[in-house]
Amino acid sequence: MNHSGESEVLGMTNSEILKLFSSINCARLADGYAPHKPILVLLLLERILNGHANGFSFEELDHDLKKWLEKYGSTNASSTRNEPFWRLKNDGVWDITAPTKLMSQGSTPTPNQLIEAHVSAQLKDGLYQGIR
Repeated sequence: MNHSGESEVLGMTNSEILKLFSSINCARLADGYAPHKPILVLLLLERILNGHANGFSFEELDHDLKKWLEKYGSTNASSTRNEPFWRLKNDGVWDITAPTKLMSQGSTPTPNQLIEAHVSAQLKDGLYQGIR
């Protein structure tokens, strides 16, 4: 507890953060692994280091994520930019805030669905605090 009686969120250590990021499950490509999730993580780190609060809408990340995936990703990476945003939750990195309809549909929502539904994500508190 801090002096005001509120509990403090302790940040993860550098080694815990590295362990979490190194355990991210990346899709396989013919010649290796898809860079989608690592590129998204780098985009998030850039935003956080520039003072971004812990909350990221797909819409606000979409332009830069698409641009970075076109530059550094595989041939169709930018057309599947919804995948890393949606699936990073499976790696314990963040939580998605989306309508129940999208959460329960069984497939990854399209980029347009993510934008139209105002889907956002938030890094796990300890991870965000550790990065900050």
